[in-house]
Amino acid sequence: MHMNIEAGSNNLLRGDLSNDPFEVAALRYYYKPYIAFFHSFELRAYAEMDVRLSSPVLDLGCGEGAFAAELRQVLKKDISFTGLDMSEKALQTARATAGGLYESLHQGDARKLPFPDSRFGTVVANDAFVAVTPGLDLSLKETARVIRPGGHLYCTVATDRFGEHALWTRILRSVGAPGWADNYADRLRRRLTCFNYFTPDGWSSLLTDAGFEVEKMIGFFPLRHEDIWGFLTWTPLRALSVFRYIENEAARKLMARALMRAFQRRYKETPVHNDVNECSYILIRAVKS
Repeated sequence: MHMNIEAGSNNLLRGDLSNDPFEVAALRYYYKPYIAFFHSFELRAYAEMDVRLSSPVLDLGCGEGAFAAELRQVLKKDISFTGLDMSEKALQTARATAGGLYESLHQGDARKLPFPDSRFGTVVANDAFVAVTPGLDLSLKETARVIRPGGHLYCTVATDRFGEHALWTRILRSVGAPGWADNYADRLRRRLTCFNYFTPDGWSSLLTDAGFEVEKMIGFFPLRHEDIWGFLTWTPLRALSVFRYIENEAARKLMARALMRAFQRRYKETPVHNDVNECSYILIRAVKS
């Protein structure tokens, strides 16, 4: 799904509500370029997946509700979610800023979900399973328990190659320091709370053991994007988060427009479907057996 960057920029300045993943991510996270960059590809994968959101829908690991808002905008679906997260602070923000998205919000553990069997038609677990430690297998089985038979799980997860092509990982390998390279990649994953990363086949096996049948995978974040993404996660650049508190809407839209111009070439040149074995992150659709 490609866009005309000038048209997109004009939409931002006019205040039009776009459903283009690139534009939606830039406007939502104009103050966090590394999230905007990643979400643009992630949202595009959802748009291409033929997502079937049968109600009720559980947003597992909902955080502050930002991704649910982005997803509803991109899919152009009038969806209401049930949200669950371990962080009460994040849930407070969701109640204050995204309350209209959620029928209810719950504090809880993905390894022991506070819902009855077959409660949901769909579960969306966006970047949630990578952070469950220990007990990933329990979390997957609990997710299967609360989905009714024939219902779907959509989850984005890291592959075993996540961190492999980060800028400093490649530099350290090129100068003959593979141990340091591996250490850096591990630190990067931990800093991004990514504790679970497996091959696509490995994820498929885990989901099968939990009671799912994997229907489709999309590799949406190719390894070659890790260089710029790793740079954008560099700690000094996180100082840009202070711009979150800009109240002037025009200023926010101008910053989003600047992000779109910076990333447009990478976005346009990246296929929607990439080899899952050559990607850092993949989107999986699985059905409850």
